[in-house]
Amino acid sequence: MTAPWTTHDGLAIYRVGAGAPIFLMPGPHRFTRPGLPTTDALIDGFVGVGREVITFDPPGSGRSTRPARLGMEEMLDCADEALDICGVGGAAPGALWNRNHPHFWRLATLGVLLIVWPRLGPEQWLNNFIHRESFVDARLADVTAIRAGDWLRPREGRTDWHRVARRLNYASRLAQIAVPTLILCGRHDPQYPPTCSEELARSITGAQLIFFERSGHFPFIEEPEPFWSSVATFMSKEH
Repeated sequence: MTAPWTTHDGLAIYRVGAGAPIFLMPGPHRFTRPGLPTTDALIDGFVGVGREVITFDPPGSGRSTRPARLGMEEMLDCADEALDICGVGGAAPGALWNRNHPHFWRLATLGVLLIVWPRLGPEQWLNNFIHRESFVDARLADVTAIRAGDWLRPREGRTDWHRVARRLNYASRLAQIAVPTLILCGRHDPQYPPTCSEELARSITGAQLIFFERSGHFPFIEEPEPFWSSVATFMSKEH
């Protein structure tokens, strides 16, 4: 696992690269954090365009030893804390699955299995399925091998975040965002379908929306050159 830059009151905080800082809000479910291949690819890309990346491990995951509270307030508090510890101010608030996706019911079936048998094995099976479906080219997915003992081991931290996410709806507040916004989305993303990105672009004044036609949930891996070219162009503008 990637070593944190510092750990503050049980919160593992990371600083990678050099240049103007950019804050990477980790996935609250714990699957977007340093040390994971997809996250490292994203961090490397930002470092490659001359940015310092600041992020953290959500409580109860990665190198963070702080107990999890599981809520958006927790995530925002941690973001403020990480930025404050790094001497950077101005944290900003940050669809789990597209029900129209042709394989949605496979996901639902594995979700029911996890409810019936809440152990590490079913959790990893579900996560492997989600990860494969999140790529247009499933060969790029980095899946976890399931061992026999995993069917008896307890689940890992933050596995119930999806129950919190279902109750969150910030649609009415999107118009309050008053900073330049770039929205990047894979056309075939099963987790965050194009309609969600289109809603963001409609509601955030002046937002720029770019789709990547050969990508799923990770366009920075499946189409890295156009993705990072778009990011570099956006960040080079004087806003």
